Amino acid sequence: MAMATSSIPFSKLSLLGSWNALSASNHSAGNFAMDAGNQEAFDIILNSGIQAELIFGTIARSANENNNQL
Repeated sequence: MAMATSSIPFSKLSLLGSWNALSASNHSAGNFAMDAGNQEAFDIILNSGIQAELIFGTIARSANENNNQL
């Protein structure tokens, strides 16, 4: 299935599944995007992963601070 060359809205990423899920062959969505030569899809996946990790880090720090206050 060929991907359109126009911008892929961020909201469509949720249709692709988890940004860090691995296939049975141990490949991520980013691997498949790069193998297909689709830089735009790879960039969206990469940026989504970065955003998710920043959010998870913020949540973890907040949880640690709350636990330290008990």
